[in-house]
Amino acid sequence: MKQYPLLIIFITVFIDLLGFGIVIPVLPAFAQGTLHASSTTIGFIIATFSLMQTIFTPILGKISDRIGRKPLILLSLAGASISYLMFGLAGSVFMLFASRALSGICAGSVATAQAYIADVTTPETRTKGMGLIGVAFSLGFMFGPALGGILSHSYGPSMPGFVAAALSGVSFIFAIFMLDESLPPERRVTIEQQRERRTSRLAEFFNVLKTPNTRSLIVFFFLITFSIANIYGTFTLLCLDDFHMSVAENGYLFGYMGLIGAIVQGAVHLLTRRFRETSLLITGCILMTAGLTIFGIANSVLILIFALTLLAIGNGMNTPTLLALVSKSARKHEQGSILGINQSMGSLGRVAGPVWGDWSYQFFGHSSPFFTGGAVMTLVSMGSVIFARRSFLPKNEFPN
Repeated sequence: MKQYPLLIIFITVFIDLLGFGIVIPVLPAFAQGTLHASSTTIGFIIATFSLMQTIFTPILGKISDRIGRKPLILLSLAGASISYLMFGLAGSVFMLFASRALSGICAGSVATAQAYIADVTTPETRTKGMGLIGVAFSLGFMFGPALGGILSHSYGPSMPGFVAAALSGVSFIFAIFMLDESLPPERRVTIEQQRERRTSRLAEFFNVLKTPNTRSLIVFFFLITFSIANIYGTFTLLCLDDFHMSVAENGYLFGYMGLIGAIVQGAVHLLTRRFRETSLLITGCILMTAGLTIFGIANSVLILIFALTLLAIGNGMNTPTLLALVSKSARKHEQGSILGINQSMGSLGRVAGPVWGDWSYQFFGHSSPFFTGGAVMTLVSMGSVIFARRSFLPKNEFPN
């Protein structure tokens, strides 16, 4: 595996996700306290980001298969910077919606970054490479929310948006000069080839789902994402409403979750030397089930932290493992498209999760989003066991 390009894409994604992490704990409190939005409205605001990501991620992934990864990454970073600036300037719920919509469009760069990793790794080392993206996510969630909470507390709710815009701008400049293209012209899909393969987006989606392993893995990815997305807005509201924490304290908890996730995802490649990836997936699902369920019955901060720890460990195991398995199930010329569809299904989970989570939080009680996530993860845990027993893709055998 080439280490240098992996380091550069890691730094690029980390700086960008640091900006993304800054607004995570601030958004629900800002929408509720400053713009007087209900928890249901907050759910729709959060879901808008993911809806746009769902629509545009596979499109950007397919374009990156044709023109290369770097141009799409640069375009997404520039757009993200503008979206965070809009967040900082938001004086209405509509402006907040528009900001999150543009940010969601630009979030398609994540699938492109994953395809970049696939370009420069071998099948045997891909889990480690995908783990770097997971570590970048976790570090962004470790430092970003804590920084966002401090900035909001010290300088007001607009400052996190301005700082996030600056960070995405720095990542854009860094990528211009330091990030090399990973997809050489001879490996790109031409316009003529895309015309020959052209089908509707829905038909392409169903074609992907015809492959049993890929279908199962993408469904798992959707359900896991939906489960954890139930708490995107509700966790902050729970901390504010039931545990009377400040935005800064809430940011510290997100930071703690990011720290645990970074450690676990950074070590996943070591675990794959001794355990099958399907075994890691099963373990991660069980831990997430326990964490989400305990959230629903937590009556103290210590129990809340314990649940957060289990959730972070489980999600840290699942993310790089699933991404590597999905990548290995795809042919080389389909990496961008398959990973784009997978990321799009994850985005769909991040649409449904916050909408259900914040709506159920308002109408069915503060525990309902967490119990929902735990119930869904119970099903995924059982499904992953069945998948491990019936999967006909042997270890270390992958499509060409």
